[in-house]
Amino acid sequence: MKINFFTNNSPVNKIDKDLTDLGEMDGTLRDNSSIINPVIDIATPTFDIFHCNYIGIPIWNRRYFVNNITCVRQNLYRLECHVDVLESFGTELKECECVINRQQGSYNLYLDDSLIRAQANNKITTINFPAGFDTYEFVLAVAGN
Repeated sequence: MKINFFTNNSPVNKIDKDLTDLGEMDGTLRDNSSIINPVIDIATPTFDIFHCNYIGIPIWNRRYFVNNITCVRQNLYRLECHVDVLESFGTELKECECVINRQQGSYNLYLDDSLIRAQANNKITTINFPAGFDTYEFVLAVAGN
């Protein structure tokens, strides 16, 4: 199967990663590999595989982080990969309407979030009536919890 090789210069939690294309080669999927965590053998005498930290597999329409590269023997390398969900499904994720429960710089106090510190202060206001009261009656207004 065809494999596209890249160098990823972006954080792992970014959609639309900054990738440097290193080329395309054929690879062999190892027995008992999954589509989420594939193990792929690459036979190459000339390609500098050790600059690669990211791959794309067009037949699966997915992108992968390269977690480990092992030299099996001369000119045969084994790549252990893990799917990059954000890059593989970034277009679909951008089109979703959703409520964001946690965001780094912006938050909504109407959503329950135990990590945002909120402070509740009692507000007590005393208002003297200008004409006063003829009797000894009191008016008490309470709002809130």
